[in-house]
Amino acid sequence: GYIIDKEGHTINIMNDQGIDKLGDIVESSVYSPNFQYYGQLHNMAHKMLGRQADPHGKYNMPPGVMEHFETATRDPTFFRLHKYMDNIFKEHKDTLHPYTKDDLEFSGVSIDSVGVEGELKTFFEEFEFDLRNAVDSAEGIEDVELKADVHRLNHNDFSFVATVNNNNDNEVLATFRLFLCPQHDNNGEEFTFTNGHWHCIEMDKFWKKLAPGKNKVTRKSGDSSVTVPDVPSFQSLIDAADKAVSDGSVFDMHNFERSCGIPNRMLLPKGQTDGMEFALILAVTDGSHDLTHEDTDSEHGGTHSHCGYHGHDYPDKRPMGFPLDRRIPDRRVLDETPNFKYTVVKVFHDEHLHHHEDH
Repeated sequence: GYIIDKEGHTINIMNDQGIDKLGDIVESSVYSPNFQYYGQLHNMAHKMLGRQADPHGKYNMPPGVMEHFETATRDPTFFRLHKYMDNIFKEHKDTLHPYTKDDLEFSGVSIDSVGVEGELKTFFEEFEFDLRNAVDSAEGIEDVELKADVHRLNHNDFSFVATVNNNNDNEVLATFRLFLCPQHDNNGEEFTFTNGHWHCIEMDKFWKKLAPGKNKVTRKSGDSSVTVPDVPSFQSLIDAADKAVSDGSVFDMHNFERSCGIPNRMLLPKGQTDGMEFALILAVTDGSHDLTHEDTDSEHGGTHSHCGYHGHDYPDKRPMGFPLDRRIPDRRVLDETPNFKYTVVKVFHDEHLHHHEDH
């Protein structure tokens, strides 16, 4: 596969960087090598679907829900469209050569076990939003307390745990890559690695130094590099600012600087009352090869897995989703690689409605 730039030259995309070039033309960023030729497929598809009732603007109708980020998911077409876009990238990845054992192996490092501490349980909660800043205020009129209740998915806190052996004589830097993969499709048929790897979701990615010998690694779900915490309510911000002014304390909001990432409460997919089976996969790869800079102890701006590191290069040299981003025709490649491990876990669901107030 290749792309033609505006000068008529071909750009090879049959490599690790090809997905970036493909994304530049499909998602139509300023980096598109030939905007006039490739256009903006994704954006235009949203507009075309949103303007079906008035495609030429003859009746001056307002934009459809598909044209607004805030409302697009209300239209079932949104998911069909995004599946179509996703399949473009999958088709590209499927044309690349599968990873070999040499591509995946981390010399001297092996995984004894991987699992979770705490029950993987989801539930719906009645969440109370503070909407005080959504109404106009006027001088001489007291603010009105305005709140709204919504039902939303959440889950119990849990931790990933792993025992990793470093059989080298020296400390090594390792990249931990955690994935959760469904065991069955919607018809109850069991997934294989060949047809199921594209359905895996990245739960976390982080770097850790491994001392020689056995290392026990624990990672809290709230520290995941793909999620962000709930944004504080307007009133809580006012209260915290007033407190900082009155007693001279620090108004610390660094945990809420990033808004890019999925909500932490949605890290787990909704389970079932009797448990839904997933494969929990851990890949420990060579961090000295993967990391783009020397800041080994940093969290790289928080949600770096999805959003990168603000003002810096994306911290991981490997493609997003590595090593499950390419087809896996023979699962023995993973089974026989000692720095890979998987176990089967169950995600349960509590049918009782919980209550949580905005804060």
